[in-house]
Amino acid sequence: MRTHERWIWTELIGFDVTRPDHGVQQYLDDAGFVPEVICLLLASPDFVLSHQDRDDEFDLPPDVCSRDGHELGRRRQRQVWTNRQLQALIADLQARGVKVFLTVFTRWYGDQHHPEWLGEHPELFMVFRSLGVAHALNALARLSDGTYFADIWVRKLVQTLEYYGFDGWQGADGWGPLNGPLFEVDFSDDMIAQFGEATGLALPEVVTQPCGHDPERLTPRADWVWRHARQEWIGFWADRWAGFWTKVTAALHAAGKLA
Repeated sequence: MRTHERWIWTELIGFDVTRPDHGVQQYLDDAGFVPEVICLLLASPDFVLSHQDRDDEFDLPPDVCSRDGHELGRRRQRQVWTNRQLQALIADLQARGVKVFLTVFTRWYGDQHHPEWLGEHPELFMVFRSLGVAHALNALARLSDGTYFADIWVRKLVQTLEYYGFDGWQGADGWGPLNGPLFEVDFSDDMIAQFGEATGLALPEVVTQPCGHDPERLTPRADWVWRHARQEWIGFWADRWAGFWTKVTAALHAAGKLA
């Protein structure tokens, strides 16, 4: 007897927008089984961050219709999907007993396919000690006006899941922890300020001085933290991620969604 659930993590390019069932039966036949859950990778976090509950039918951008907007899969080229067709695909899967979870990355795609919400908020990008800024979201960061990104994400995520009919959300790469070790990321001015506020530590000027995205300043900052406050740094990040997921799961469960 099976003691585990079978989940599939897949892209929209795996289905077929031209078929009456959007290619669901062909996909399940190829898999050879019906999974309990399909995590539908729509890649760009902008799918959530720029979502609006529109009544009209509109095309979804390339970085949603396939991972990172790549053009070719094993069976077909990337197709143009609309919001209505995505809703119908989710319903077709659910009709066969499959729960459908949304999953996206934390990447900014440089506005190459459409203007992205993250492009207007570069203060949320990760900051590495040795590399400087990376064009990927730190979900624990604050906007320049002091708003926690998590508060915006929770609201938009629930709205998006309800609009399309998803059963829940699966946090992929970058949604805890970040894409990098704690001695490298994130040493932004904001995260250091949050660290000081959370711990009450008396941090030296080499840590608290503004560093921006300059590795020559970020490296000595990170070195001091890792050498003199390593346990506090680790505990800070653990607590912040626990708080993020507590907030997200509470909102999802209140809306009848899963995480």
